[in-house]
Amino acid sequence: MNENIKTSSSVKRDILLERRKSKIIRPPLFPLFIDLEHKNILIIGGGKIALRRCGTLLKCGAVVKIISPEFCEGFLNLKSDNLTLIKREFLFDDLTSEYEFVIAATNNHELNLKIKEHAKNLNILVNLVDDASECDFYFPAMINYENISITISSAGLDIKNTHKIANIIRENLKDWLKN
Repeated sequence: MNENIKTSSSVKRDILLERRKSKIIRPPLFPLFIDLEHKNILIIGGGKIALRRCGTLLKCGAVVKIISPEFCEGFLNLKSDNLTLIKREFLFDDLTSEYEFVIAATNNHELNLKIKEHAKNLNILVNLVDDASECDFYFPAMINYENISITISSAGLDIKNTHKIANIIRENLKDWLKN
């Protein structure tokens, strides 16, 4: 391929990076709360980001299957009847229409893009942990208190401040609700 020709993936990534540098505001994302209880989710990859995503999904009641040749240490501490760990390389036949969405969390960007393309053909939404510009959805910072759920997202444009804001809310929510 001619190196001067940009793929749609690289163009999207360039736009995302330019938005970050220039502080350009993108159209807002639509905040959608989805009931994940008993829903099948596939995570491909066993690193620290996959671990965080898995923990969030399990808290929300999802049934999570993770396929990876290796798993980071934290997976040993996860105990759930809703979790299946499969220690082997991902096969494209693993990704079927039974999944509500898929998380491509490998350390291979090209493989993550191929996973996205395969999922797209099956009408399955994808989160690529290494490329916000290729995500169909994002994992927001989540704050849960009793029956209240608050989420904050910057669509991958300002993760640092998103977490700062979430921590301020977490630290103060109980006091705010008392008054």
